[in-house]
Amino acid sequence: NEHNLRRVPVVDNLQNRHLVNFVTQSSILNYMVENMGSLGDVVNKPLSECKSFYKTVHTCDETNDTAWEAFDKMAKHQVSGLAVVDTSGRLKGLLSIRDLRTIGTDVHFFWRLHEKVKDFVLKLRKISDTSIDAHLQDHRPRTIQKCIPSDTLASAMNKLKQLRLHKLILVDNNKDRNPVGVVSIRDILKEILSN
Repeated sequence: NEHNLRRVPVVDNLQNRHLVNFVTQSSILNYMVENMGSLGDVVNKPLSECKSFYKTVHTCDETNDTAWEAFDKMAKHQVSGLAVVDTSGRLKGLLSIRDLRTIGTDVHFFWRLHEKVKDFVLKLRKISDTSIDAHLQDHRPRTIQKCIPSDTLASAMNKLKQLRLHKLILVDNNKDRNPVGVVSIRDILKEILSN
């Protein structure tokens, strides 16, 4: 992945070059999940053995940070999402750059960026639940989407596909839920291709 591409255009032929489709990381993941049996034993590998998943987890505090500060952190760290944690560092959810789309372009909603992250996320959920597109990919999952070190690549792949997510937060265990890494589609593809 030397070009760091997230999607690749598919053209009809080299002469006309009419765009006919895109191959995305999500479409590759979906294909792999549907053909899991042909991937071999690598899919049974526990996440604890995938060292590339253990990386800095950028976080925001749900009660102390405003949504504006959280989105500013994303820009500064050049990441597409932050783990939302409580004051003890326990995972409470995920805030993604995609969540800005829920606000839309109506300037009357921009004041919400000055709310604390916890309140902002609760309002996003209400907007998402009542929107016409609630059944589509912008619908926020109702529970915290995470994985633990004993989970396998297969279970992480299935969860990402089923929930139409691009990443899961890797936590130390289900009780403490302290973020220790991030499992993204890109990381999973690299892990499987390296075996």
